[in-house]
Amino acid sequence: MDDPAAPRPAAPPRQLDVAARAATILAYAVAVVGTGGGTLSLRSGDLATALIVWTTSLAVAATLVGMATLLRAVEHLSQRMATLERSLRREP
Repeated sequence: MDDPAAPRPAAPPRQLDVAARAATILAYAVAVVGTGGGTLSLRSGDLATALIVWTTSLAVAATLVGMATLLRAVEHLSQRMATLERSLRREP
């Protein structure tokens, strides 16, 4: 059984979760700014620039969302590994 008086290990840092949230927020910001910039270019009559701005900004936003997903997956895996390591240390 677990000894309630035994010190518990500190919780793992949540740095990857913070980085994933930041990447998600940046993705939304890039998408909004790119959509606005492309719309302004289209309203001024420059279709080619509008398409380039839309395509580039949405590609960057999609890349940031993908990175956020990977960061969350790595964080989850490292938490699982820490849990397994703690459980293996307890067993004789």
